Amino acid sequence: FPLLERCFRSTALELLGLPRSMEQEQLVVAMSVATTTAMACVPGLGLDRVSAIGGALGASFLIYVAPSLMALQLSGEERSAGASLAQAPGSRPTWEVPLLRAVALLGSLLGGLGVAESAGLTST
Repeated sequence: FPLLERCFRSTALELLGLPRSMEQEQLVVAMSVATTTAMACVPGLGLDRVSAIGGALGASFLIYVAPSLMALQLSGEERSAGASLAQAPGSRPTWEVPLLRAVALLGSLLGGLGVAESAGLTST
């Protein structure tokens, strides 16, 4: 519960455009805990389900999607530091971009499946 609530609080402040210094104010903490607790009281939407949905999305993003997108964004100079001797500095193998896009797509699909399973949308 504390990890879920703290992430929720940080994200809510960021989305609302409020300064990060407000994160530790007592009123903000109390409102965040109250909102998270209220979500857990909604029939059919327990805190375990909310946490599972967040875990499914977060895990697939951190493991598959984010690294692929970061690798696609690397410039030629940044890549040349890690290029092998057989490659020209900054060049990409022809298979690299499609593979990175496929991994990002796979992560998105796995995240969607995880959300569907966490939300109880799949039949058992």
